[in-house]
Amino acid sequence: MEDVKIIGGVRLASLTDKDVFVTYSELPQTYRLGFNLTELTYNYDGSSEDLISNSVDLNGVDNEVITNLYQVNASYPFDETRSP
Repeated sequence: MEDVKIIGGVRLASLTDKDVFVTYSELPQTYRLGFNLTELTYNYDGSSEDLISNSVDLNGVDNEVITNLYQVNASYPFDETRSP
């Protein structure tokens, strides 16, 4: 279990907006392999002036934007004397 690293976190900007991430890494002697999952959630309430046209009423519409980011990291040392 000493070659496995799991890191995670949550950031709450408000009660409806949140960011979540989880990272899993394997760190054996010859290669390194890692996975990263990040989910960002933003809930737009329609009261801000972010819209180009303010004539649109979005108060009754669910405006939740969810962005998912998946990453795979892999490395293999070609020079064993310089590898960690």
